[in-house]
Amino acid sequence: MDQNTVFESGIAADKAEGVSFLRMDNGFAVYSVGSGRYSFASKYAAPEPIGKPGEEDKHTYVVDEFGDYNSMFTDSTGLRFDTANTDKYFFGDGTRICRTSLSEKEIVYYLSDDIKSINLVTFTGKNSDWKNDFAFSVSSDNSTYVPLEIQDATREGNTSWVRITYQFDQIPEGMRFFKIQFKPMTGNAWEPQLAKLTVDCGVENPQFLTVDKHVLQKAFDEASLIDLSIYTEETANQLKAALEQADKVLQNTSATQQMIDDAVEALQQAVDGLIEKPQNVDKSILNAVITYAENAKASGEYDNAIESVQKSFDAALENAKTVAANAGATQAEVDVVWRTLLNEIHKLGFVAGDKPSLTSLIKIANGINAKLDLYVEAGKPEFTAALEAAVAVYEDGDAMQAEINIVADNLLNAMLNLRYKADKSILEEVLAEASKVDANAYTAESYAALQAAVVEASNVYSNENATQEEVDAAVTNVQTAMDNLVVVDGTSAETPTEDVVQTGQESTTAKANAEKTGDFVPIAGVVTMVVVAGVVMSISRKRK
Repeated sequence: MDQNTVFESGIAADKAEGVSFLRMDNGFAVYSVGSGRYSFASKYAAPEPIGKPGEEDKHTYVVDEFGDYNSMFTDSTGLRFDTANTDKYFFGDGTRICRTSLSEKEIVYYLSDDIKSINLVTFTGKNSDWKNDFAFSVSSDNSTYVPLEIQDATREGNTSWVRITYQFDQIPEGMRFFKIQFKPMTGNAWEPQLAKLTVDCGVENPQFLTVDKHVLQKAFDEASLIDLSIYTEETANQLKAALEQADKVLQNTSATQQMIDDAVEALQQAVDGLIEKPQNVDKSILNAVITYAENAKASGEYDNAIESVQKSFDAALENAKTVAANAGATQAEVDVVWRTLLNEIHKLGFVAGDKPSLTSLIKIANGINAKLDLYVEAGKPEFTAALEAAVAVYEDGDAMQAEINIVADNLLNAMLNLRYKADKSILEEVLAEASKVDANAYTAESYAALQAAVVEASNVYSNENATQEEVDAAVTNVQTAMDNLVVVDGTSAETPTEDVVQTGQESTTAKANAEKTGDFVPIAGVVTMVVVAGVVMSISRKRK
């Protein structure tokens, strides 16, 4: 410090009225002053920190002196820099920014880390309502902003300009964007002015970022989780290439916003372009039904049907052909269209004594009968009986049309009533995992909820006629109950295991004790009973 760095009301102290510089004393400037009120300030540059040569200066804050636009993420047009009257009014601050008009303007800063506190130095007119000069807000995504109330501010100087310093220490968590808005007003466009911004992030060497990579990072993270094994090699490789390029852009500290946006678009296009590998789908029944439908249409039955039936028949036949030609069609899609088409064929009716039609129907039924193990038990006896009856009528040379119609109707309805068995492999795994849960490790309420879910799921597992929807719901209920288990100290256990060490109100007890008191029925026992019941049921069937 020396006499050249000391100011009184924004003017160099040795030139201020009533002030005389006397001497420097042990690093302090000494002045004599006349009677009156004075406001002294010093623009003092701290010495460089002492350290090893080349050692990086580590700090938790980042500063913008408003000498250029390089630190800003975005800024409005209509801003300018002001360097006039530095010593006279602005305490020696020679880099400031203001507006070119009195309309609303804004500046947005994007920080590399979460914002902990903000210090902003501004200048405004002596008689201005400085609390209404600016509006301040923060955001985590540059979309939704949270207003910042003025928490602390100091006012210095008594000339035409005063220095206002805002301090914000109560910043919500996760905020990385800081917005400064010049409010619209009347008066002079050069008032107010921004002089210095300091943002503390609480971590070493934070930075102002001029590009936004958080959208790309999110797209990259989501695309990285996709299981590429179920997609064709070509489309999977396209996504791999897009991921590699996106990673390079994320690691590139010199990447432009255009490069980032292009990487996001390329990732999205690669994800949208993924094509699943063809599944091992059985279309034999579908193709047989299509052939049957085409024969029915060519035989004259179609011409005798009413117009509405012809339209629905044509739509079902066309849809069936489309699915048959689709290499990516699923088994569920195949099954739906052949059942729909078969029902439309039934609507056409049967011509008197038309055994060829019955022959086609029996052929389709024989295809189903060869894979009858894929269907649930309910409906099988009726199907087998209907097929046997249809074959008997077909082999009867004296069969009348009425008999043919009856057995054909019964066989068709029996075929439509068959349902595929539900896939219970995942339910079996979930029940096995639930059986490992130690009742003593969790609160009675949360473990009771798991017990109830396991009992219900076990019943579904034992039910041979359970639908896939019921199986899927049982899996979800057990998984939810396991996720909601609460250990005895009151904390949630997202992945319960047998090795949980309990503390708190309920101390660890042996499983035997829990069973004796009747508080819990171990889930392992419930699952075991389900398995045993399945074995007994199987043996009973074999004896029959």
